[in-house]
Amino acid sequence: MADIDEARSWTDNAPGDIRVAKHLLSTMHPIPVEIIGFHSQQAAEKSLKAVLAYNETVIPRTHEITELVNICKTLGARFDIPEAVADTITEYAVKVRYKQETRDFTENDAKFAVKQAENVIDMVEKYLCNLNIGSV
Repeated sequence: MADIDEARSWTDNAPGDIRVAKHLLSTMHPIPVEIIGFHSQQAAEKSLKAVLAYNETVIPRTHEITELVNICKTLGARFDIPEAVADTITEYAVKVRYKQETRDFTENDAKFAVKQAENVIDMVEKYLCNLNIGSV
């Protein structure tokens, strides 16, 4: 039995994170690349966890996008997210906690993070819609 309500609780939060990231990218100067990266990663993570919730799969306490993608694939999701991209997105959740590790983040990294998070959100939306539950 699918848990549509639990999936929606995850997908309802992902758009807020990506909106924050895009707002910061377009309005703040200097651009807070670490915060944009963090919110982008959170959007991707929450979207992927919606797939697990829908399938009533235990949701691990992790920020690892690769791990979440791999679990989703065992459930039949065909997400085309290269491992290198997933690992890079994951870094945005972890490295922002340590300022000395974020010195290499650039505006291009922030744009990349937003774009990749949007890709993940789109993939999850299509996956859930294809299951005939409509848009979450």
